Amino acid sequence: MVHNLAFSPDGSLLAAATHSGVQVVETETWRSVTPVFGDSPLHWVTDVAFAPDGHHIAFANNSFSRSVQLWDVENRVFAGQAWQGRTGTVNALAYSPDGRLLAVGSEELGVSVWDVAGDRPLELERREPVDGFEDIGKVRDVAFSPDGRFLAVASSAGLALWEPESGKWSSVTESHTVSVAFSCDGRLLGTASDDGIALFCMEKRTPVTRVDVSPNSGHKVAISSDGALLAVSCFGSLCVADVESGRVINRFAVSGPLPPAVAFHPTNPSLLVSGGSDGKLRLWKGFSEATETVELPRFDGQGVIGSPDGRFLAVLDRQERLLALLDPATGDELASRSLKDSVDQLAFSPDGQVLAAVSSGSSLHVLHTGSLPLPEIQTVRLSGGPTAGAPLAFSPDSRYLGVLVQEDRDISALTVWESRTLRPAARIPLPGQPSSFGFAGPHRVFAVVDGAIGTYVCTPGPEVPPA
Repeated sequence: MVHNLAFSPDGSLLAAATHSGVQVVETETWRSVTPVFGDSPLHWVTDVAFAPDGHHIAFANNSFSRSVQLWDVENRVFAGQAWQGRTGTVNALAYSPDGRLLAVGSEELGVSVWDVAGDRPLELERREPVDGFEDIGKVRDVAFSPDGRFLAVASSAGLALWEPESGKWSSVTESHTVSVAFSCDGRLLGTASDDGIALFCMEKRTPVTRVDVSPNSGHKVAISSDGALLAVSCFGSLCVADVESGRVINRFAVSGPLPPAVAFHPTNPSLLVSGGSDGKLRLWKGFSEATETVELPRFDGQGVIGSPDGRFLAVLDRQERLLALLDPATGDELASRSLKDSVDQLAFSPDGQVLAAVSSGSSLHVLHTGSLPLPEIQTVRLSGGPTAGAPLAFSPDSRYLGVLVQEDRDISALTVWESRTLRPAARIPLPGQPSSFGFAGPHRVFAVVDGAIGTYVCTPGPEVPPA
């Protein structure tokens, strides 16, 4: 599911906030330039914003704390840790035009403005629904004016304009507002609210144009780079309207239970991109009925690992049952292999020569990655399904590979294999439900069962008693 979209300032990249994390594609071929980042098993990414210089992407998830983080676009790494400050459950992000400030709109904690020019984010101003501030509620969207003077704040309490430098706050409407977008010259402010879709004159703070879209149906608004067009995403449709007259030029049917995210290309006003609940991007060129559909890859963070020697990123597409090796520097695909069943976990050997995977279908897969082209994947059946958590580990010398399996309702075992030949080395029955295990040296393993730690020698032969 795509929650929001943001183009880089030059339009060469598009970042999508999705249920699986942040996905970044380049806009010539619409192919991913980096594996998905920022995902979490319990949270999804709610918004993304490119810095005006294009060097960083700010993204947020729906956790209450540590919910905002920056991504270094050029080096493709996180730019520091997730923020420790008070952000709450973040719904919206916006950079100031000079890139010095980042506005954060929260479900519970109002809106805050942070200085992100230094090594650490510094909170400068905050407006939250406490101490009698009834003019702000659950913040849905934020946007800086092109001159950086105003921050438009859309919330359940209405539409407001905030001047962070002076602290001045001006309520414009009291109608629940969900989306805001400035025209490129800053004269107009597009809004979606319970009162419908409107364009406000910034000088007079009054609506000058209304768009014929049913109240409560508008979800997201965007204004083209030339200021001529307004895009409005609604339940079941995407509308494109003339800014000057408010007349709807075209209305396109879109599928999905929620209104799509929308964004105009920053330099090509005739290109509009939408992202829906089906996880696909749709390109609307010239706003005719003809569209191009781009499906975002469904990678997730637990299906992306790096080889210890730095040669590969292993990326798992669970839906397509595809395992790909990418170049970490360029993101180019170097090799791929199809999988016969759904894989739950990946692990590289410490020397980077073996990639192992366990599947819910009770199989162990091993791929030798020492050189290209890759050989075929080797597969052996396990005596049970892999346990939850982290059921897979290599010995420090990469010789052995251990897998925790649940053989029956009350029977679990630690199975050890020679990683290069897949010859069984040991089967160690465990007296209970193991919570974790690992190698303690090249020939010994440990397992934690019901709070107790047991250690075992993993040499070829019959079942091995505890050491």
